[in-house]
Amino acid sequence: MVHPAQQTLTGQTLEKKLQEWSEYNESLLDFYTSNQDRCLLIHSEQAQRTTKKYLKQISRHIEAPWQIKKNKPAKLLTQSTESNSTSSSNASRHDIQKGLTTFLADLLIDKNSEAMKLYEKLQQNATLPLKPASDSTNSSREKILWAWQAILHQRQEQLQLITNNLTGKNNLEILSEQLQQTEKQLEAACTSHRQTEQKLKQAETLTSEYKQKIEAALQTQAQLEREKSSLKEKQTQLEREKSNLKEKIDSFTAKSDAAQKDILRLQNTQSTLEEENALLLEQLHLVQEKLEETHLEKQRLAARPVYYGAAERVKNELPYQLGATMIYCSKSIGGCFKMPFALIRTTKLTAKRQKEQAQELPPVHFYNDAADINRVHKHLSYQLGQSFLVCVRNPLKWIFTPFVLANTARQFKRNKNKVAV
Repeated sequence: MVHPAQQTLTGQTLEKKLQEWSEYNESLLDFYTSNQDRCLLIHSEQAQRTTKKYLKQISRHIEAPWQIKKNKPAKLLTQSTESNSTSSSNASRHDIQKGLTTFLADLLIDKNSEAMKLYEKLQQNATLPLKPASDSTNSSREKILWAWQAILHQRQEQLQLITNNLTGKNNLEILSEQLQQTEKQLEAACTSHRQTEQKLKQAETLTSEYKQKIEAALQTQAQLEREKSSLKEKQTQLEREKSNLKEKIDSFTAKSDAAQKDILRLQNTQSTLEEENALLLEQLHLVQEKLEETHLEKQRLAARPVYYGAAERVKNELPYQLGATMIYCSKSIGGCFKMPFALIRTTKLTAKRQKEQAQELPPVHFYNDAADINRVHKHLSYQLGQSFLVCVRNPLKWIFTPFVLANTARQFKRNKNKVAV
């Protein structure tokens, strides 16, 4: 695997990386603009610089109290001067290399206008944007100095490698002599190593025998543990079965109690239903008797002849005829003077007619259209004749007869107007 930093950087790879960065940040910006009430857009470097402001923004957004506890300063351990010097030199070297990379990366990204516009848009919409440092000019100078120092440092390392190669040739001769001495020592060590290997093989055989015995003991112990676990499982199953049986017995007893209650309820309902049935039978007998009576009445009525003209019969009676003569005579002044004689004549004629028809015609309530009688009773002729007969039968009311007749006429007009409205 090749590290990404060690890959060959081309224009196509740079454009691809910038395009991926812009697509990711555009989707992030779109999500933030559509969900501003539920999220924050924060620059990571600014969040590291100002941690308190970052935490306050989060606490405001989630509406929860947030307290930052002040940590006590940790005790630093004293180290040797050599380790301090090496760590400081490594840190300075890392800072120089980082400055070179950041300087070159800024030069490459500044040429891409779309990426810079997107970065400015993110800065404008961010709730915690990256604030530029007060010494921006100094920081740009520092980046250039770091880049120059990195180049010088690389040159020094190359010169040092060349000098080390020259000194290495002189050291090779010394090392060849040392190698000859070490070869002799190795031969002696090989012989001693062979002896120790034989002893180790004997020890390995003994250890393998002990291992086999230990494995057999462990297997027997594992079987015993399995048997114990199986026995425990059986005991738990028996306990569960006992509890299930108890629950079933309780449910059966509850069901039997409920069934007994239902039987009692059904018995009570049966008794009430029997009583209701007896009452219904009595009512049915009564209804049947009434139906028989109505049937007999219908048969009796069907045997009679059918009569129509109840309204005409009422109109031929004395009250209606008197009222009609009064209405007819009131239409002229001469008729008003002749009204008493006309009334006497109508009474005689109606009395004679009623005597002739008394034996031939049945009572009015036997007519099939007897309901029309109420309609005729509401006519003005009938009401005037009825009020006239009431006044004539009492001699004391003769003087008030014209007023009574006028009052009935006015009352008739009022009722007629009310019905029309």
